[in-house]
Amino acid sequence: MGASSRNRKGEKGATPEFLLNPIKNELVVYTGLFANRGEIMGIFLEALQGHIVTTTVVAMSETLLTELRQLVEQSSSADEFRGIAIYVVGSFGRKEIGPNSDLDIYSVSQGDSGVGSGNSFFPTVIANLKSHLGGDFVIDPKCLQNFSRNKLAQSIGTSRDDYENSFTARMLLLLESQALINENDYSLSIDTLASSYFLNRSFRSNHFPSVFLLDDLERYWKTLCVNYEISSYGGTRPLALKSLCLRFSRALTVFSTILNILVTKDFNETDLFSLARLTPLQRLAKAMDQINDASLLGKFEEALDLYHSFLLLKQRPDIAQVLEVNSELREDYLSRGDRFTDFLFGLLSGIHIDSKMRKHLFL
Repeated sequence: MGASSRNRKGEKGATPEFLLNPIKNELVVYTGLFANRGEIMGIFLEALQGHIVTTTVVAMSETLLTELRQLVEQSSSADEFRGIAIYVVGSFGRKEIGPNSDLDIYSVSQGDSGVGSGNSFFPTVIANLKSHLGGDFVIDPKCLQNFSRNKLAQSIGTSRDDYENSFTARMLLLLESQALINENDYSLSIDTLASSYFLNRSFRSNHFPSVFLLDDLERYWKTLCVNYEISSYGGTRPLALKSLCLRFSRALTVFSTILNILVTKDFNETDLFSLARLTPLQRLAKAMDQINDASLLGKFEEALDLYHSFLLLKQRPDIAQVLEVNSELREDYLSRGDRFTDFLFGLLSGIHIDSKMRKHLFL
């Protein structure tokens, strides 16, 4: 893979130091996350561990996340954070941080009501994070919300999911998030949401208890697709990068989770909790280890190469605008995105998937 475009340190748009120096440390072994089923790391998780996407982008993201956690802990007193978990989502939550990444921050609290976005700790936290990250990282003020963990669980399928933004907050917490402070409260929130999906409230749940979760995941994917279509109205906004994100990171985030549900016998809330602690790439590798077909290893490594090329592309300065004017580059990467989604579709439609479960993706 070729190196992405880089500016000298200190120039506008310069790549942060943590992205210039790949980390050589031995990476974490994730087998402990699957202990409830007695699983061990298989060939696909091993392949992911050794791939350049893990040894560079993911490893450097983990280093930056560690630094951010230390900053947040220093930003306020323990009393101000009591019962509140602050977490990041998006590329920070997927451990795919690049110089063009937005920093999307949410918080979740215990009890039945959120504490709002005006808490005294937010300005200090934001100021410290901005100072550490520099001007190239944008913090989206729309994400500075606090949600009640109980309401996130109770709002599933209700009208509150839409007008309170709890649907998106719940999906992001489960699918692509990393805690910055109060890991225990963060984990408890994930556990509460995981359990709420397995209550006996689906007409199909006696035979397929994970169908309710599948319905919400598919709803989220369709929402992402519809949002992309809506954003294309008018034809003035740069859309090529959004289209690539939909083909790569968005599709991976959703369908790596769906694939695990389809290949795991008697998938339950404990399995969902474990999945939520993995990155989308780790979830994909885990599902393929469940499938246990060594003949797929070559295709998996090709998919990782495609995904890594996408992450490198996103690191280029002004890439959203560049893709709009450089049709050759745009078509090349859209083709790569199609090949990546073809790989995901091949797994979802393959012989390894129980046909009765796959039926619920459509009916």
